[in-house]
Amino acid sequence: MKNSTLSIRVFATYMAMLSMFLILYPKVFLLLGFDDVSGPFVPILGYVVGAISFFYFMAIREQAKNFYKWTVTARIPLLLFFIVLASMNVVPPIMILIGAWDSGCALWTRYALKHEQFS
Repeated sequence: MKNSTLSIRVFATYMAMLSMFLILYPKVFLLLGFDDVSGPFVPILGYVVGAISFFYFMAIREQAKNFYKWTVTARIPLLLFFIVLASMNVVPPIMILIGAWDSGCALWTRYALKHEQFS
């Protein structure tokens, strides 16, 4: 398995697990500093995250390297976005760590794709 595919698989698995927690165990997010997880938007977000995870897994199956590249473009700015939201007290500070994970995975994918071009 190519390193870029592995990076996408890791991220897709993370998103699938996140989806399950948002749908089945949303109260876990109270431990991260969220004030309320009882609204309808939490399981709705869980479904959307799960659907996106499905797209990632299908891209892996098809070896859709263009999709891998598109995800890098969308995921890298997430850390900055979460820093802004945390500084405005819209989200708890733990979101900065989550943004670092997401953006870090995107950088891993970008690095892997770049090195695979020269192999």
